[in-house]
Amino acid sequence: MADEVTKFWKVGRFYLTFWNAFNLTLYSALAVSFALRMVALSKAGGSEERGYWDLMSYNWLAFVAPMFWARMLLFLDTIKFFGAMLVVLKVMMMESLM
Repeated sequence: MADEVTKFWKVGRFYLTFWNAFNLTLYSALAVSFALRMVALSKAGGSEERGYWDLMSYNWLAFVAPMFWARMLLFLDTIKFFGAMLVVLKVMMMESLM
């Protein structure tokens, strides 16, 4: 996460492409999940409040899980079929954001 912020600091707004924004969103959601887990660990063991924060942390991880699979697609970019699929997927996501 610090690497992404450092790159943005050095390059400026031109660094903000689709996949870089996607990575930043992914890392931010993971940081939120980690912070919720730390809050859960600060509560008394076996308490209802600790269970609530654990559940919130796992819900955030469940939210981020599909994003990890999309991130794994970048490693398949060298294969011709998946490379074309990623271009189509990127255009579809960009248009859905608009």
